[in-house]
Amino acid sequence: MRWLSLVLVVLSLALVGEARSAPRSSGDIGGRRVALVVGNGAYRSVDRLANPAHDAKLMADTLRGLGFDLVGGGPLLDLDRAQLAQAVQDFGHALAGAEVGLFYYSGHGLQVQGVNWLVPVDANPTRPQDLDFQMVDADLVLRQMDGAGTRLNLVLLDACRNNPFAVRGLRAVQSGLAEMRAPEGTLISYATQPGNVAADGVGANSPYTTALAETMQRPGMDIFRVFNQVGLQVKRSTGGSQQPWVSTSPIDGDFFFVRAPVPAADPLPAQTQVAGLVRPPPPVSAAPPGPDPQDQLRALVRARRCSILEVSGTGLQPVLRGVALGGGDWTAFMREIGTTRGIRVVRPEVEFVQPFACRVVDTLAPLVRATRDIPGPRLVNLRRIDVAVGEDASVLVRGPPGAAVRVDLYLPDGQVEHVGGPARLGPGGELAVTLARLSAPPGPRLLTVVTSAAALDLGTRPAREAAELYLSVMAQAVAGGAEMRADLVTLTVTAPVPVAPTIRPAASTPPRPARCSAILERAQLGEPPSEADRGFLQSQCR
Repeated sequence: MRWLSLVLVVLSLALVGEARSAPRSSGDIGGRRVALVVGNGAYRSVDRLANPAHDAKLMADTLRGLGFDLVGGGPLLDLDRAQLAQAVQDFGHALAGAEVGLFYYSGHGLQVQGVNWLVPVDANPTRPQDLDFQMVDADLVLRQMDGAGTRLNLVLLDACRNNPFAVRGLRAVQSGLAEMRAPEGTLISYATQPGNVAADGVGANSPYTTALAETMQRPGMDIFRVFNQVGLQVKRSTGGSQQPWVSTSPIDGDFFFVRAPVPAADPLPAQTQVAGLVRPPPPVSAAPPGPDPQDQLRALVRARRCSILEVSGTGLQPVLRGVALGGGDWTAFMREIGTTRGIRVVRPEVEFVQPFACRVVDTLAPLVRATRDIPGPRLVNLRRIDVAVGEDASVLVRGPPGAAVRVDLYLPDGQVEHVGGPARLGPGGELAVTLARLSAPPGPRLLTVVTSAAALDLGTRPAREAAELYLSVMAQAVAGGAEMRADLVTLTVTAPVPVAPTIRPAASTPPRPARCSAILERAQLGEPPSEADRGFLQSQCR
């Protein structure tokens, strides 16, 4: 029995070794998908980053919808060094038996002498020797993937922001991240070129993660087309200042985040009879259906910054509604739509906002998009209010009775005035808000109305403050997943109309009696007036 057991063990080990050494078959890469999503933004010793938490949540939701199992059940946010190292180790264990492994990181990252480091929220190095003990080497992730035997490994790094420790004596720290060697079957995507710096983004998500989450969901695009499209989209959205970069090794097989739909086969046509013989008709190859014009337009709309747009209508004449940045930016966007195959006519019903409102729009855009299907008034209100300097403007807010509401007025000088709230809608679901005596200078404003089931805890706010500070707090509330909705209204303050002064006609002076003149003339000739003339002069000739 001992010899039999030994023989079985030897045979088992031989079979395992043979299986590991056998070449992988080419073809589509399917099977189980596992992902680790990390977002670090709440740094304790350096400036915080507003977007990593939002980026990680967006990426986690996207990957979950694409069939990935998430380590920890969702995005792992604001990890210290011990937590980040443990998460990477858990990721390695979870990859056992998986075909595809994906690691996504958003937060601070830096390179020192060609080594890339992921920065935990508790990192506070003062010299390069501290990095081994306070940060996590990005190669640690690659080693976990390489040892798991997955067919495809994807490493997505939105971590090329400015070095946060530049003033702490870390002279060896270089800008951006260094290009890493991609092991077999691995693709590494950087938010920008090696050695360059990526943007955190002006909205709730970075340009890279926005493009990535949208492009991953397009059917029928293999990973090489996906990341090429991401690069083009980020390059366009940042005006060429940021260009994502990909490092890859040979990948044996094809991988699709979303496979192209397979058209249903048409029923076989009836057989034809020729000269008494039954002969099947020649096969007819059906042309693949062309892209849906509205799907094309929605893809362009989702990638648009400083806008909240929706597509409706049917056929080749879709309707575009919402708010967007006007001027040359809108002209370029319409030109881009015009060159897209399949879209012939777009009838826009869009209210344009000024550049100062972009930060506001991008902060509230995820909230508006997430609640678009909630019954009630339109989420993006295309009304426009015109009011003169010094006059009052009234806004009627509607929503569920008892809902909490905040009304804010954003000004072109980068300030925001909190003109209404926190307050509650009345039993009828209405609240009248008055913008009293709007101040100069004339020009555009953006009015936002945010309603929520529970009052938002945004701290004690002054009546007027810097919009950037307030929006960073609002962005965290929006990302918290509370049940909210937003309404936007453009408002224009005009110069007061000058009012011409009312000219009143002078009171007519009754003509002086002729007797007055006669008395005065005689007095000038030396004839003294009588008592009767003196009395007349005093009473009638003043």
